[in-house]
Amino acid sequence: MSEKHGQPWVPVVAAALVGPLAGLADATGSPMIVGVAASAAVGLDAGLRKLGDLRLTRAINTCEEAAAMANVSAEAMLTSVLGTEGLLDLFGACVEASARTPLHVKRRMLARLLAEGYGEPDPAKLENRVYMARILNDLEQPHFLLLKELASVEEATLVHLATLLDPPQFVDSTLSTLSRNGLVRTVHQFLSPRYPTSYSELDGQPGAPQGGRFAITILGRDFCRWAEDAAEEL
Repeated sequence: MSEKHGQPWVPVVAAALVGPLAGLADATGSPMIVGVAASAAVGLDAGLRKLGDLRLTRAINTCEEAAAMANVSAEAMLTSVLGTEGLLDLFGACVEASARTPLHVKRRMLARLLAEGYGEPDPAKLENRVYMARILNDLEQPHFLLLKELASVEEATLVHLATLLDPPQFVDSTLSTLSRNGLVRTVHQFLSPRYPTSYSELDGQPGAPQGGRFAITILGRDFCRWAEDAAEEL
């Protein structure tokens, strides 16, 4: 099944909220809402669920969990989303990220972000949550493992961080993603004359290349605190 580029949340809304969409279409006359409601009316919800579309199921579950966290109905959540530009951006970011990840804990974080955004009057705070959702979109289990470890120490070597991953070859790309999102910084690029040329060298033996030292940033530490509170554990 294909999704329109930039609008991954449209079929999710159609699948999860058929009734509210039809009511909103009648009330607003919006061509987009009318079109989505019409698609839903011909059985999009049943068809997508029967086809076992995993990504839609993940996104729908996140939306439902967000409404439950905010203690509002799905219809109330959708009405607010469609009527608030910043919340609409947050909704789209959370739906896209939740559809892509197999991690329930990450989808719970995204649901928490969406729930926190519901009823938020400050556009700047909504934008901050959109930024958080986009960071989450980049992170999977290896990133959480390294981030949690770096939050518990002052700094760590590439050798040490590589031992936490299976396979250890993921350590460079994982750290690169964390660094790109401002969660991790390089403390020392090299601790020896050369960078490891193979991951068999990442054995912690005396004299082995260490690759460098890395530390969590202020944003990374704040992100960890928020994530642990949102998801109970990483």
